[in-house]
Amino acid sequence: MNASQRCPAVVLIGGQSRRMGETKALIAVGGVEIGRRVAKALGVESGRRVYAGGRSNTVADALGLPLIPDRLPGEGPLVGVLSALTELDSDVLTVACDLPLLDEETVNLFDAIEWTPEIHAAVALTDVRQPSLVRWRRTARTPIEALVESGERSLLAALDAIGAVDVPCSTRALHNANTPSDLRDLGDR
Repeated sequence: MNASQRCPAVVLIGGQSRRMGETKALIAVGGVEIGRRVAKALGVESGRRVYAGGRSNTVADALGLPLIPDRLPGEGPLVGVLSALTELDSDVLTVACDLPLLDEETVNLFDAIEWTPEIHAAVALTDVRQPSLVRWRRTARTPIEALVESGERSLLAALDAIGAVDVPCSTRALHNANTPSDLRDLGDR
C-alpha cells in the first residue's frame, strides 16, 4: 500500500504536559523532537498525510505539521479524535505525541486492518489496551459525537462503547513518555 492510499494520521498534541513539565511533543530524544519521531513513524516522509491535533499552532508549526484544532479545547483526546474525524471525513490513525519509540512496523499493522461491520476502531494492545495508538473508521464519528455530547471523555470507554478490535503491539513501540523518569528510562535524550 503506498502512502497516498493510507488513511491520514493525527499526532495528538493537545495535552497540558503537567507531569512532564514541558511540551512533550517538542522534547528531543536522540536529537529529534518526539512529535517529529512520531510523524516519521507514521510515514510523513513517504507521503502519508500527517496532522497535529490540538490547540497549539506554535507546536504544530514547530513540528512542521498542519493543525486540526480541537472542537472543545482542553477537553481531552476523545475530543481530538472527534475533531480529526470531522475535519478529515475519513478513517484516521491517531497517535499520542509521547511515543518516542513508535516505529513504522507497528504503524503498518494498523494500515492492514480487515474491518467487519460491527467494528469501528482498532486499538494497540500490549498487556492492556493502549489508546495512544488507534485507527478509527469514518463510521466512528457519529457514535463518538454522541458520547462527547453526553459528557464522555475517556478513550477507553469510547472504544468499549463503539466496538474495537485489539492489535497486538510490542511494549517497546508503545513506551509512553509522560514524566522525566520515563525519559530517563530511554537513556540518551
